[in-house]
Amino acid sequence: ITRSRQFRMIAIGGFALTLASFASLIALIPLLKEHGFSAESAAWVLGIGGAGQVVGRVFYPALTRLLPIAARTALIAAFLTLPLWLFAAVSDSFAVLIAISIVAGLGRGLFTLVGATIVTEIWGPERYASVNGVLTVPLSLAAAFGPFAGAAAADLLGSYASAFALLGGLATVGAVMLTAGLRTKA
Repeated sequence: ITRSRQFRMIAIGGFALTLASFASLIALIPLLKEHGFSAESAAWVLGIGGAGQVVGRVFYPALTRLLPIAARTALIAAFLTLPLWLFAAVSDSFAVLIAISIVAGLGRGLFTLVGATIVTEIWGPERYASVNGVLTVPLSLAAAFGPFAGAAAADLLGSYASAFALLGGLATVGAVMLTAGLRTKA
C-alpha cells in the first residue's frame, strides 16, 4: 500500500495542504499587522479560527454519512484552500476577516478528522496502524516545518500577502493531488 501511486498522491497532497495550513496559522498575525491591524485585532482573527475548528469537528460525522471520502475530502480541502487566497487579498473589514478565519478553522478541524479516517476508509481498519503510521510522517513534518515555511516565503517574496498567495497555490495543488489520489485505485 505505502508504495502505491495512490498512497504517494495522498501523502504528497496531504503534505502540501498541511504545510500551507500550518504556515498560514503562524503567518496570519504578521499578515494582518502588515496591513495595519493591531496585534489585538489580529489575535482575535486568529483565535476565532479555533472556534471554527470545533464546529468543523462537530459536523464531520454528518459529512461522512452524506459524502463519500473523495467528495468529502475535496470539500474540506476547499475549506482549507479558499481562506488562504482570501487572506492573500486581505480585506480591511474586521468582520470579513473573522468570517474567513472561521472558514479556515472549519477546514482545519475537518481535515484533522479526514486524516484520522482516510486510511480506514480506503484500505480498511486491519491496516490502520501500519499504513497510518507511514502516512503520518510527511504530515507531521509539514506541521513542524510549516511555521518556518510561511515566514521564509514572506521574507523571500517581500510580503505576507505574497506568501499567502503562494500558500494558496500550494494548498490548491495539494487539494488536487489528494482528491485525485482518493479517486485512484491502488
